[in-house]
Amino acid sequence: MNQEDFRLQRLIEALLIRNYVDTRKLDVQVISGNVYLDGLFEVANTQIPSRGEEQRDVIETHHEARRALLQVEQQIRAMSEVNGLYFNFRNWTKAGGGWVPTKIH
Repeated sequence: MNQEDFRLQRLIEALLIRNYVDTRKLDVQVISGNVYLDGLFEVANTQIPSRGEEQRDVIETHHEARRALLQVEQQIRAMSEVNGLYFNFRNWTKAGGGWVPTKIH
């Protein structure tokens, strides 16, 4: 990895953290200005759900993750150093102009 790719990778990792993305389950690689995100995309949960709110919590978690995915995608694509952006998430797939949660097997 050259120095520019290393710098870009660190910028993207910081961007993910600023958007509350759980980076422990996500692999970020930059090769010749191409960005590869692989693994599970999850937003860090800062609240503990109360009893009876499990279903609402799942819906809210999906909503927050979808919003974070769109923001992260837009912010990375806006970086002039990025030549391409490639996603390989096990729990989300790109459908049309948005993101759809998928089942993990």
